[in-house]
Amino acid sequence: KGEVDEGKLIASMIKYSPTVKPSLGIEDAIKVIQASNQSGIPVTNEKLELVGFFSEKDCLRYLYGAFYFNQIGSPVEKFMNQQVVTIKSDYKIADILKLFIENPFHIYPVVDEDNILKGTISRSDVLKEIYAIMDVMFEQSSAA
Repeated sequence: KGEVDEGKLIASMIKYSPTVKPSLGIEDAIKVIQASNQSGIPVTNEKLELVGFFSEKDCLRYLYGAFYFNQIGSPVEKFMNQQVVTIKSDYKIADILKLFIENPFHIYPVVDEDNILKGTISRSDVLKEIYAIMDVMFEQSSAA
């Protein structure tokens, strides 16, 4: 019976993600989010350390202020989430699934022990990989 290699599976879920710097203007960051086809993007410093996360929800908060209070031209750091929930490089599948179940987030940054960004894992990436495993397991059980 084929065992699942958790390390390989998790590595296949981690996707490259564009990042933005905290000082970038929000209008430019919104363009990066749109081009990324993600619901948010990591904010990193020069050393690629994760310092925040800028999501579509943060964009909406900014746009609300822009429409109603004429507050435009802010940097990302003013609206980004600084208390970022991350996936560590050594997490197991169960840890990752638990994060998606217990939190409303669609995407998590993946960091190493030095808080250096390795990529992101999204809910849809997890589901895609799990569905692929289920297909293989189903084929194996029906062939038996």
